[in-house]
Amino acid sequence: MNFESKIETAFLTSLLNNKAKVIIYLINGVKLDGKIIDYDMNCLILERFDHSQLVFLHAIATICPVR
Repeated sequence: MNFESKIETAFLTSLLNNKAKVIIYLINGVKLDGKIIDYDMNCLILERFDHSQLVFLHAIATICPVR
């Protein structure tokens, strides 16, 4: 596991464990919001509006926790 993977894993695990609401911006400019309910090395599942959405990590520009 390289350095970047450890940071990414720690960040996503923290958001998942804290059930934090997040705003996700995709590289195409689309804004998504919800809670991360699971993730792996390729994608994450975002719970939004009472349904789940699969988001591929390579499509994500940034993830911002809502405070």
